[in-house]
Amino acid sequence: MARIRERLIELTTAVGDAKLTELKTLRDSAMSKRAAATIAASATFDSEPLAGVGTGTWRVLWLAARDYSIAEAYHEHNYPEVGEGARCVLCQQILDDQAKDRFSRFDQYMTDTTEHDAVAAERAYAVALSDVSDLVVADQQITTRRATLQTHDPGLSGAVGAFLATLETRRGEIVAHLTGNGPVPRAPCRRQAARGAPHVVGVAGVKGADAGCAEVPMAAGGLVAPPEDQSAPPGRP
Repeated sequence: MARIRERLIELTTAVGDAKLTELKTLRDSAMSKRAAATIAASATFDSEPLAGVGTGTWRVLWLAARDYSIAEAYHEHNYPEVGEGARCVLCQQILDDQAKDRFSRFDQYMTDTTEHDAVAAERAYAVALSDVSDLVVADQQITTRRATLQTHDPGLSGAVGAFLATLETRRGEIVAHLTGNGPVPRAPCRRQAARGAPHVVGVAGVKGADAGCAEVPMAAGGLVAPPEDQSAPPGRP
């Protein structure tokens, strides 16, 4: 029983309001730093023959060319190779002085603090978002423990299953909200209350912004004993 409670606390925290706030902060930081890097690129490369230097598509092209140069074409040289007789790794024509200067300025931009900060912020947000999008709510471990609980208290096992479904919906809503136009997700406990769940009890151990949504269904005596009585009823797993 204690392990089910601990897992529910972990899951509630993983998709709670504090986590959503954290993700929004990381997203906003990534967006603002990318905007700053784009502005820097626009101011620096406005006079280039082709537009779009510094955009996402252009950065993918630059990084692909860098990887090819380091791995294949000029693996004994740093990228970009602009020495005597160096060739463009894309068109393979010999670089003239103007092209060498342009490659050097592109490299300076890509290693500039503004671009570096933007990339770091984007990676931090991507990692945090993937933690939520890849989260498995009803994993094998909790499914097995619910099966054991089912033999002792079918009603409570079903209530736990319903709450897990609520958490899974919440997880999906967070991802949809941050990656599309989905509405702001409601906290799990508010959703449960809206469904008219007859029994809820707070989960000890969740504090702060998530305290209000750290509640799990309760039936036939409760999954977690109230604060004034933390002992589990006899016969409960």
